[in-house]
Amino acid sequence: MKTNITIFRIIYFSLTVMFVFSCNSNHAKREQSIFENHDTIVPPVVVPAGKPIVNKLSDTKAAEVILLSQRPAPVKTSSGFYVEMQNFNTQQGLAMSSILCGYKDSVGNLWFGTSGNGVSMYNGKSFTNFTSAHGLIHNLINTITEDSQGNIWFGGYGGVSKYNGKSFKNFTTEQGLTDNDVLKIIEDNKGTLWFASQRGVCSYNPNDTTVGQKPFKKMELLKGQVNDIMEDSHNQLWFAGSEGVWKTSSDANDELINVSDKFNLKNNVAMTIAEDTEGTIWIGTNVALCRFRPASSNVTEKTFEPLTEADSLVNNSIMCITVDSQGTVWIGTKGGVSKYNKKTGSFINFTKEQGLAFNRVNSITEDAAGSLWFGTHGGGLNRYDGPAVLEFTNKQGLPGNAVYATTQDYDGNMWFAPSNAGIVKYIENDGTPYSGSYINYTSEQGLLSDTQFAATKDHEGNLYFGSYSGLSKFEGKTLVNYTESNGLPDTEITTIYCDKKNRLWIGTYSDGISIFDGKSFKNLNTEQGLVHKTIWGFCEDSQGNIWIATRGGLSRYDGENFMNFTKDQGLPDNKLSSVIEDQNGNIIIGSWGGGISIIKKERLEKLNLPNADQFEPIFENFSTAQGLANDVVYQILEDFNKNIIIGTNVGFTVLKGGISSEKGKIAKYGIENYNEDTGYPIKDISNNHSMHEEGNSIIWAGTGDKLLRFDYGSVLRNTESPKVILQNIKINNESISWRSLEWARKKDTISSENNNNTPSYITDEMLTFKRKLPVKVLDSMVHSYRNVHFDGVQPFYAIPENLELPYSKNDIGFNFVGVQTTRPQLVRYRYMLEGYDEYWNPITENTTATFGNIREGNYTFLVKAKNGSGSWSEPLKYGFSIMPPWYRTWYVYLFYILLFFTGLFYLDKFQRKRVLFKERQKGIQSELQHAKEIEKAFTELKSTQAQLIQSEKMASLGELTAGIAHEIQNPLNFVNNFSEVSNELLAEMNEELLKGNIEEALAISADFKQNLEKINHHGKRAEGIVKGMLQHSRTSSGKKEPTDINTLCDEYLRLAYHGLRAKDKAFNAELVTDFDKSVGLVNVIPQDLGRVILNLITNAFYAVNEKKSAGVHAERSRGAKANSTQVYVPTVSIITKKEDDTLQIMVKDNGNGMPKEIVDKIFQPFFTTKPTGEGTGLGLSMSYDIIKAHAGELKVETEEGEGSTFSIELPTKQ
Repeated sequence: MKTNITIFRIIYFSLTVMFVFSCNSNHAKREQSIFENHDTIVPPVVVPAGKPIVNKLSDTKAAEVILLSQRPAPVKTSSGFYVEMQNFNTQQGLAMSSILCGYKDSVGNLWFGTSGNGVSMYNGKSFTNFTSAHGLIHNLINTITEDSQGNIWFGGYGGVSKYNGKSFKNFTTEQGLTDNDVLKIIEDNKGTLWFASQRGVCSYNPNDTTVGQKPFKKMELLKGQVNDIMEDSHNQLWFAGSEGVWKTSSDANDELINVSDKFNLKNNVAMTIAEDTEGTIWIGTNVALCRFRPASSNVTEKTFEPLTEADSLVNNSIMCITVDSQGTVWIGTKGGVSKYNKKTGSFINFTKEQGLAFNRVNSITEDAAGSLWFGTHGGGLNRYDGPAVLEFTNKQGLPGNAVYATTQDYDGNMWFAPSNAGIVKYIENDGTPYSGSYINYTSEQGLLSDTQFAATKDHEGNLYFGSYSGLSKFEGKTLVNYTESNGLPDTEITTIYCDKKNRLWIGTYSDGISIFDGKSFKNLNTEQGLVHKTIWGFCEDSQGNIWIATRGGLSRYDGENFMNFTKDQGLPDNKLSSVIEDQNGNIIIGSWGGGISIIKKERLEKLNLPNADQFEPIFENFSTAQGLANDVVYQILEDFNKNIIIGTNVGFTVLKGGISSEKGKIAKYGIENYNEDTGYPIKDISNNHSMHEEGNSIIWAGTGDKLLRFDYGSVLRNTESPKVILQNIKINNESISWRSLEWARKKDTISSENNNNTPSYITDEMLTFKRKLPVKVLDSMVHSYRNVHFDGVQPFYAIPENLELPYSKNDIGFNFVGVQTTRPQLVRYRYMLEGYDEYWNPITENTTATFGNIREGNYTFLVKAKNGSGSWSEPLKYGFSIMPPWYRTWYVYLFYILLFFTGLFYLDKFQRKRVLFKERQKGIQSELQHAKEIEKAFTELKSTQAQLIQSEKMASLGELTAGIAHEIQNPLNFVNNFSEVSNELLAEMNEELLKGNIEEALAISADFKQNLEKINHHGKRAEGIVKGMLQHSRTSSGKKEPTDINTLCDEYLRLAYHGLRAKDKAFNAELVTDFDKSVGLVNVIPQDLGRVILNLITNAFYAVNEKKSAGVHAERSRGAKANSTQVYVPTVSIITKKEDDTLQIMVKDNGNGMPKEIVDKIFQPFFTTKPTGEGTGLGLSMSYDIIKAHAGELKVETEEGEGSTFSIELPTKQ
C-alpha cells in the first residue's frame, strides 16, 4: 500500500512539474495580436511608373459650358426633419395607450399614469402594471411622485394611494382630502406632501401624529381647481389653477400671494407650471404659454408677452412643461411638442410628421440617460433620444431617395446627390437643421446625369460631381461638363479627390486614373503600374504620396513608382472601397468584405527604408470578429475630435479617439456601433461618397432610403452603470407569492381587504400571477412551501430575506434587471453563484439565471450589469442557504456514527469470539508441539548459558595460567635447588662417614634433613597451587562451604597480578591488602566467589594499566620530561571488613574511573568498555548474578579520572 502511494505521488509530482514548465514555455512565446495577419507576408511590389497618357484640353474638343441663367431655374422646396422615436404601446405591455402623467423614481424606473387602466412601471426590461385590483384607489391616475422615504404616491380620480413597495394605502375625503379628484402631488423640501385637486389644496405631514386629527390639512385660501404645484429654487411654492397663479411669500408666514398679473394670464386657467435654470417661471394655459422672471439678487424682475402659435408654438393649449437636465424647456400641447430655442427665441416642433405617435402630449418625463418620454393621449409613449440622428426623406422635402454623394461648399451649405434627382443644395434656416430649403439641380440645368456618384470641392470653391456620364464642374453661375471627348479615359466616374496642389484625381470604373489640373487630363492605368483599373478611393498622405483604393488592391503613387499591396501583403480582401490618412499619420483602408486594414505610422515609415524588414506584417486588420458593425465598408471619415467614423452595410462604427498606437489594439478609447441593433435608425451606407463631416463631429450620410444627420457629440450616454435589481425568485421553476407565504405564517386565517388598505399578499399575487389566487390554490402553495423559511420580504420586488430552502427545493431561479430605460438592449450581465460556480458566467443579455441540484450549504448569488458605455455596476449580492436532506442532517449523522460504533462493537465481539475459538483450536492442536519447542529452546538456552559461563571461566582461567605457572615455578626452583644442595650434602656426609667423622656427618645430616623439609614444604605449596587451579577450572558444585576469605582474596590478587605481568613485562603496580583477621571462615561457594574476586581484580589491573599507558603517550606527545612529584603509581587494593553480620570485600583502583552515564549499564550482559576483542561483556554480569545468588550485593563507586571501588557485601550467617 505504501509503495502504491509513493508511486502515485511521484507521478503526480512529475505531471505538476511538466504542467508548470509547459505554462512557462507558453508565456515565453511572443504574444500575437488578434488583429495581425499571421500568414506569410510577401513584401509589397514596387513598379516604376510608366509615362502617363496626357490629353490637353487645348488639343481636344472644347468642354461644354452651360450658363445656369439660360436654363430653367432649379426647384426650391422647404425642408423638414424626422426623428425616429421608439413607440411603446399596449403591444409592448403598456397598460393603456392614453397617458396622463409620468415620473422617474430614485432607482431609475419610469412610472406612467393612464386615463383608465392604472399605472405602468417600466424598468427597461418590461412594464409592470398596477390597477385597482392590486389595491390602487382608482384606475385614472393624474399624478405620481416619490417621497423622501421611498414611497410612491398616486393621485387619481378617486383619491390618493400610497405604495410602500408592499401594499397600497388609500386616502379620500374621509381622511381629509379636499376632493377625491387629485390632480397633482409634490413633496417640498421639508418633507411635507401637497395635494392639488378640483377643490383646492391640502397638505400632509407624515411626521405629524397628533391624536384625533385628520392627517390632511386644507389650505383655506385656495378653494377652486388647482392643476399644478411647484417648489422653486428658493423653496417657494407655486400654485396654478382656475384662480390663476399663486405663490407663498418668502417670509416665515408662508402667506399666499396672487401673481397672475405677472404672467399676463388675462383670466385664463393655468394648467401647468415649471421653472427653468435661469429662474424664469413658465405657465401653460389653454390659450398661451406665459413667462415671468421674479427678481433675485442677480437679476431684476421681468415680464414677458405670452407665446402662441404665432410665435411658432406648436399649439396654444398647453398640457405640460418640463425642463430637462440640459436646461431646455419642453412644452407638451394638444397639438404636439415644442422645444424652446433660447438663442433664437423660437420653437422646434415635434408632431406626428416629426415622429410622434399622437399629437396630444399630456406628460414629458426625462429618464436617467436624458431621453424624454412623451406621454400621448392615444398613441402610448414616445421616447425621444435627442438630436443625435435626424432623418430626411421625400416626406420632409428631399428630392430623390438614396443619397450617393455628399460634399460641403465654402459657405457651409451641404450638397447632396440623391438617386435620379441630380444634385441638391441644402440651406438651413437660423443655422439649425430642423428647417431650411432645398435647391435642386438636375439635367434640366445641364447636368450630364441625374444620378451622381461622387462629389468634392477644389481650393477655389468649385464643386465637382462625377456620374457614369462624365464630370460636371459647378462654378455657381456656370456648369462645365467633361467627357471622353475632352480627354477623360472613361466617363464612368467612381470617385473624385482634390489634392494639396488643387489637382483633381478622378477614378473610373474601367480605365484607371485621370489627373486633371484644369488644363489637361493625365491618365494612369495598369500599364503604368497601377494595381487595378477600377478605382474606388483616393487619399494624399502627409508626404505627398497618393494612396489609391482599387478593386484589385492598394496602390501608393509617389510620382515615380507604384507600390502595390494585395492579399499577399496581408490585406484581407483585394476589393477596396476607401482609404484615408488620419491626423496621426495612420493609413486606414476599407474593403467591400474584409472590414478595415490599418498601416500604423511606425510601420508606414519602415516602408520607405530600403533596408527595412519588409517581411514584417504591414496591416492590422479589424472586422466583425473584433466588433466592426459589418465587414462591408463603404467609406471612412475622421471627425474634428479624431474619432474614426466607419460607414458600413449595417450602420456606423466609431473608433473613439482614433487609432491606438499600441500594437494589436485598434481603437484608442473603445468601439461603438450605431445601427438598428443598438437603437439607432441607421442602416446601410449607400456609396463610397455618401458620407461627409459638416464639422463638430456632425456626419451627413446617405443610406439606401434616406439622408441622415448624425451628431456624434449629441449622443445621449448614460455614464452611470445600471442599478441591478432582483425581480423575483423561483423555486423548482415555480413562481411564488412570497408575501402570501409571509402573510399566511403571520395570520391563522387570511383577512380580507378593507376600504383603505389592500393586504400586501393580494398585491403580490396580482403582480406574480396576474390574478388573486383561490383559497385552495393558496393553501396548496402554503403547504408545498411549508419547509421554506425566510425572515421577511423586501419592498417593491417581493424578494425573501435570509432564504433557507429544504433539499427537496434545491433548484432556484433568479429574474433580474439592470434598470436602464434608454436602449436597454445594450445592457449586458454577468452572474455567478458563490459556492456553486468557480468563475463568473460569460457576458450575456439574458436576465435569468437558474441553478439546479444544489448541495446543502450557504450560497451567494452575484449579478452585475453594464450599459452601452461599458460601465459595470457593483455586483448585487443575495445570500441563501440549502438545508441538507434528512439523511445528511447532523442528528442523522450522529445516528450513523452511533450505528457504526454499535455495529463495530458487535462485529468486534463476534470477531473476538471467532478468533478465540480458532486460537483455542490451534492451541489444542499445537500445544504439545509448542511445549516441545519451548522445552528444546529452553534446553538450548541453558546449554548456551552454561557454555557462556564456562567460556567465561576458561577465559578467567586463561588469565590465571601465567600467574599459576609463576607460582609453581618458585616452589619448583626451591625443590631443585634444595635437591641439588641435599645431593651435595649427602656426598659430603658419606665422605665424613668414611672418614669416621660422625659429628660432622651428623651436622651435615641435620642440614640435609632441613633441606628435605624445605623440599617437602615447597612441594606441598605447588600441590596446593595445582589443587586451587583444578578447583577453579572445575564446575562449581553449587554448595557452600567454610572458606577463608582473606586467603582467597590474597591468592587471587597475586594470581591475577602475576598473570598480567606474564603477558606484559612492563606492567607493574602496587598491591595493597588490608584484611580483617576477624573475618575468619564464611560459608560461600569458593569457586564462584573466587571468579568474582578475580574478575574485579583483573578489571582493576586493566584500568590502572590503561591510565598509565595513556599518561605515557600524553608525555611523549608533549615532549615533557617526567616529574617525580607527578609520577603516576598504579595501585590496586583489596580490603576485607566485617561489620556485624556483613562481610565486605572491596577492590579499589586508581584508574580512570567511569562516566556516570554508563554506571547503570556495566552489570548488563555483553556491555563492555573495552575495545572490540578484549572483553566479552559477561564478567560483571556473571559476577553480579553470583553475588545475588549468595544473597549479597555488588556495588560500584566511581569518579571519572580518579578510580573505581567495587564492593561485595555478603551475609556471614546463612
